[in-house]
Amino acid sequence: MNKNLTIKTNLFLKFFLLYVLAFCIVMPFINYLFGLKTEISQLIFVSGFSGLLTSWFSTTQHLKRLRSNGIDEFDEKILRVKQVELIQKSFSTIALSELLRHDTKTQYWEQVVSDSTIRIKTKKSAQSAGEIITITVFKDQIKIESKPKLAIAFFESGKNIENIKTIKDIIEQSNT
Repeated sequence: MNKNLTIKTNLFLKFFLLYVLAFCIVMPFINYLFGLKTEISQLIFVSGFSGLLTSWFSTTQHLKRLRSNGIDEFDEKILRVKQVELIQKSFSTIALSELLRHDTKTQYWEQVVSDSTIRIKTKKSAQSAGEIITITVFKDQIKIESKPKLAIAFFESGKNIENIKTIKDIIEQSNT
């Protein structure tokens, strides 16, 4: 089976379960507020039909957003909210922090630097409420982890992948 199709199907199913559960909870509550009786067949039909439509729309829009962020190959990674990558390179925490402070893409990121870790908070954008990036510097490698500030995020909008790519590019372009 086509790998992209499998990923798209998994993404659709994730949206579908989210929406159907939301509709199954919200619809009886609204009916209760208006004093209406909730029929189980009506609940199943409306929740399922609404879930299908909104899931199809959400999946389509989500994939468009990922493509606009330069992601054309879909794999299991895009289904995860938290993105992690290891880079085989030796760097000091201070030197890496300074590189990030002087780059035009990352200069406004809020940094907290400790012995072997740089913790970064990004600003809000149209696509997200911001991200938390943790960079851990080991002897011969660097671990970059990016995740949404909001713990309730269900999907990768492409910002976490973009953050990791930006940091990787800065590290690879440096001569240190």
